[in-house]
Amino acid sequence: MEVAMSQSDWENVTEDRQDVPFLDLGNLLSYLRVGCLVFTLLSCVLLCVVPYYAQQGRWLDDVWELIKPFLPISAEDTLDYFHGEYPYLPGDVLVPEGLVESAERQGLEEYDLQSAVAAGKRTRIPSEVILSVYINAPWLHMYEDSFVTMHAIGRTLLENGYLDPPIICPEETPVPEVIEEEDVEACVEIDPKHKAIMSLYPNGGSAWLYSVLDTSGIWAGPLGTVEIEEFEPNELWYIATIFNESLRIRLAGYKEDNILVLVNGLPVIIGTDIAPVAYPIVPDGYFVHPYPGSSITGYRFGDPVYDHGVLVRAHHPGVDLGKPGGGPVVAACNGRVTYAGWMDSASLWISGIVVAIECNPPSTDPTPICTLYGHGAEGTLKVRNGDDVRAGDWLFSAGNTGYSFGVHLHFDVRVGGGGPFCNQSVDPMYYID
Repeated sequence: MEVAMSQSDWENVTEDRQDVPFLDLGNLLSYLRVGCLVFTLLSCVLLCVVPYYAQQGRWLDDVWELIKPFLPISAEDTLDYFHGEYPYLPGDVLVPEGLVESAERQGLEEYDLQSAVAAGKRTRIPSEVILSVYINAPWLHMYEDSFVTMHAIGRTLLENGYLDPPIICPEETPVPEVIEEEDVEACVEIDPKHKAIMSLYPNGGSAWLYSVLDTSGIWAGPLGTVEIEEFEPNELWYIATIFNESLRIRLAGYKEDNILVLVNGLPVIIGTDIAPVAYPIVPDGYFVHPYPGSSITGYRFGDPVYDHGVLVRAHHPGVDLGKPGGGPVVAACNGRVTYAGWMDSASLWISGIVVAIECNPPSTDPTPICTLYGHGAEGTLKVRNGDDVRAGDWLFSAGNTGYSFGVHLHFDVRVGGGGPFCNQSVDPMYYID
């Protein structure tokens, strides 16, 4: 059920509500401007964002800095919503009371069901499939907002060809009399739906696939009983609600092109120009990937380093990680920032915008471990000396500063010794691969 309205519909709504003074502002755009800029913004900050961060011990200026980048985006979301281009939010989904009670007995909340349906509408992936993946992947439940997670599930299934046509082998394949063995290509039937589901959790095997399919079959009927509520955008409070919900979801990490990347068996939700949604809680002494979705695109650990054919260093102390489009670099461990800023060090062989973190060691081994991150983009540094960080916290965006010939992350792990950078470099892939 769509929420878009024609021009004649808008005129009818205006004529029918001439008794409402607020509509004297004229057309919908002026209505939305005033609503979003005055009432919705104020209600959002005062009723939702401020109380939450007050409980976290955050001051009002910190709250403002947090929400400021998302205000114009949320206003644009609200405008798009009422033009029919942004029609599905969890709050649009009406779940029957009986289904809510049934879901709660299985450890799911009403919002989870709403999120599955809204994410399915946005990505064109069946909502029961998205919910089934969510149910059968308990590692996903560590995230705070199930809509962000379920949208990423749907988006990743779409990116991995869930809606592609299946490959069906012919019943009989003609065999020529003489054929070279190397030219023979056996036809393999492929169901793109199964392949896409497996891409979310490759280590799950066929047991994971069939569990998802079985659960999907169970939920297909119940989710078919939900409805998408049709709202008329002629109530100020409803416009405030849409703006508020859009801002909340943006703050939770939602972005249209979010996808899931499995790193060390843990899912990380990433977009192109925002920080990853945080990793699940990582204990001291454990490491996560500092540049989700990347791979080694330059020097590996131990490679000789050349400059125009001239050997400048016999042993590369870290790895160079890259991926198309760049993106956020995050802390690989829990710890304390011992350096954050510009550096050009021949001894450490790291340059540009650099962050160093002394990791919190596990209780079983007090050996110091430090992680170093180089070549951050100008103006993207998120931490300062002395900051305490958790694994997955945003440090900077990958860049090309310092001695660098392309956007990438130089990542170095050092162990033993003392000081802000520890001592001996070791292969970082041992910790994050």
